[in-house]
Amino acid sequence: MTTMLIVENFGKTFTLHQQGGVRLTALKNVSLEAHSGECLALTGPSGAGKSTLLRCLYGNYLPGEGRIAVNSRNKMLDLSRAGPREILEMRRETMSHVSQFLRVIPRVAALDSVAEPLLEIGTDPEKAKKAAKSLLTRLRIPERLWSLAPATFSGGERQRVNVARGFIRPWPVMLLDEPTASLDAANRQTVRELILEVKNGGSAVIAIFHDEEMRRLAADREHRLEPPQGAAMEPPQGPSSMEPPQGSPSMGPPRGREGES
Repeated sequence: MTTMLIVENFGKTFTLHQQGGVRLTALKNVSLEAHSGECLALTGPSGAGKSTLLRCLYGNYLPGEGRIAVNSRNKMLDLSRAGPREILEMRRETMSHVSQFLRVIPRVAALDSVAEPLLEIGTDPEKAKKAAKSLLTRLRIPERLWSLAPATFSGGERQRVNVARGFIRPWPVMLLDEPTASLDAANRQTVRELILEVKNGGSAVIAIFHDEEMRRLAADREHRLEPPQGAAMEPPQGPSSMEPPQGSPSMGPPRGREGES
């Protein structure tokens, strides 16, 4: 197995400037590795920093202490030293992030949103749409919804569109943040099958599963995180999060956003 991602003694602290400069330690002394062809599950109680770690791995938050290195284009890219263009290139060619919340350009049809990652690498538009239709069908999104913007969908439908975007093309590294949280049993099984397929194809998967059965069936290893001493909360999540829109063409790594240190 090839080492695709290395985290060494990593830590992340947030400064809440609008709350008197309070500093919150979200992660401290985290060390792990992820390898091709396996699924590593992040476990631990709420507030341990699992989702924060995934966003750090994706380059959405400025690196704090320690080191994160990603095997991108057959060389280890140190995210603490990488520039914005290198981060964007790493995302485009190496890493997919299926977050808890679907973030795409408003008013873009679900079919076009799912096909977009293929179009970004030069896939023929007809082939990209054919692949998107196949995956939307597999995830039980009714064809009558394909031409509509996902903002009009139910929570479970939006999550399935999010999963489809993340799995539409092979990625060397995949980050999954509760990909089955809003799904029924049939669609959870489909997501498990997709994870097994990308593992067999050589992807390294780092995932958060609150569904214990899903974690047991999909994960090869577990890495437990514990809340750092004195850390009472994680930074805000949801649609108002500091994370940039997943489908935004101008998406870039945040360099010195408010609320970070």
